Amino acid sequence: MTTIEAEVKQLLTDVVLISYDIPASENTLRHRFLREVALHGGMQHTASCYLVPFSEDILEWANQLESAGHAVVWVSKQPDQKTAVAITAKYDDHLKTRCLGIDQKLVFLQEQIEAGRLKRAQNTAERILKMLQELSKISDAYNPPWLKPKIAELGYKLKEVYEHGQEGS
Repeated sequence: MTTIEAEVKQLLTDVVLISYDIPASENTLRHRFLREVALHGGMQHTASCYLVPFSEDILEWANQLESAGHAVVWVSKQPDQKTAVAITAKYDDHLKTRCLGIDQKLVFLQEQIEAGRLKRAQNTAERILKMLQELSKISDAYNPPWLKPKIAELGYKLKEVYEHGQEGS
């Protein structure tokens, strides 16, 4: 008998959709909220509307938006397996796009090092590291099985590019 290993995929069944409208004077709050949404693996649905995996922390941020203007929060438990699979696929695509962005930044980093733009390369490397840390937090909360190995791969590539740059300088 042959053993087949299947990928176990956690489905996003508990999601929060946050729609908000806050005044321009609350720009700092808006930026902090958008940063938190990104750190929680949220993705933009439409202007001022974000889909985020459920967490109490996100609900607290929605309360802060409400206190500054107006926020509407929809919390959903998706009982339909097909819909949960579709939401999860869309969410995974969003995370894969973020990983692709890091891949592209790694190419840019290599080009900056080769061109001798070391200060710009350092800034790019720091940004890549921050992006990897954000993905790691998302992975800890949501845990798609493909994400941790991808983060490790991207981290290894960053280390390779950095070490190669150290040898060349």
